[in-house]
Amino acid sequence: MKNFDIASKAEKGRKKDRGERNGDCCSWIEENSCVVMALADGVGHCTNDYEAAQTTCSQFIEKCRKALQNGDRLDESKLRRFCEEIDPVLARKNEMACFCAIVWIPGENESVWFHVGDTRIYRYSYREGMCQLTEDDHGTPIAVKMNGKVHTDHGSVVTATPISSAIGDMKREFHTGRCDFLPSESLILCSDGMYGTANFAQVVRELLSKVDMEEAVSKVTTTDEDDYSLLVLRRTDDDGAAWTAEELCDEFDAPQATLPPHILIKKVEKSLTDGVLQSGHEEALTELTELCRNKRLFLAPDDISRILAAARGRYDSLPGNSPCKKDAERLVVALQRYAADARRFG
Repeated sequence: MKNFDIASKAEKGRKKDRGERNGDCCSWIEENSCVVMALADGVGHCTNDYEAAQTTCSQFIEKCRKALQNGDRLDESKLRRFCEEIDPVLARKNEMACFCAIVWIPGENESVWFHVGDTRIYRYSYREGMCQLTEDDHGTPIAVKMNGKVHTDHGSVVTATPISSAIGDMKREFHTGRCDFLPSESLILCSDGMYGTANFAQVVRELLSKVDMEEAVSKVTTTDEDDYSLLVLRRTDDDGAAWTAEELCDEFDAPQATLPPHILIKKVEKSLTDGVLQSGHEEALTELTELCRNKRLFLAPDDISRILAAARGRYDSLPGNSPCKKDAERLVVALQRYAADARRFG
């Protein structure tokens, strides 16, 4: 069973002319046995940033795909070798690309990463926040010149920071490593046009708080004028522990939540599915349903319909003098209201 989500977005920057193409590229392999994610940012001052990014991503992904078909494990040395093979391909065309990639075996709690240039990889934990795994390959800042003169802004010299390494420069100063990647956590790959936007960390936190991450990523915008790209891998598995309806209600009321929303919704679904068929849980399930409705935390429509049908079936099967009849009715009403709001706001 799939235990991860992937979402991406790549857009052309506002500073580019109408006929120019996006110099960023995202690509990935999504299988239950292995996930490979790659993001390239073509260096703008070279011959063709679009072609550089497309070539880097497509060749890297193809090399990974062939290795997986041969039964090989994609370790640090293989990722480095693949990029060393791509390096002269770009160099012959006077093209370069900043590049980052990750490889993860679903179910394992560790990921392998590769990086060169000023693309970045971040790891996000709901409890610990976001941390940058890679370091930018930057050279010494230089003064920006316009018409042969040093460009200033309000008396200050405007500087630019060049990259010091990239695929295609034939230096092959690549970086690889491993990082923890635990249940419910996320890995974020992005170009400088994305992480250079205002409130970048807040943007990431908000999109990862959404149950439908793909939709959230599709709505991401940036204040930066450069091409931008974002590629996100989020684990949807958790520790496997079942939470009672009472515990979930406490989680909603806690001053500091311990579960990310995409994990919380899974535990709510399991609690409701198991609980509607049992006696003695109606009151807690009704409270949980109302909390979800008020917080607008909605299950998938098919799940809501299934749980509501089960609750109605149980209510109908109870004799009129059953002590649980009234509580079962309240639960059905709460689920009906929840279903109505899900159709309206979900």
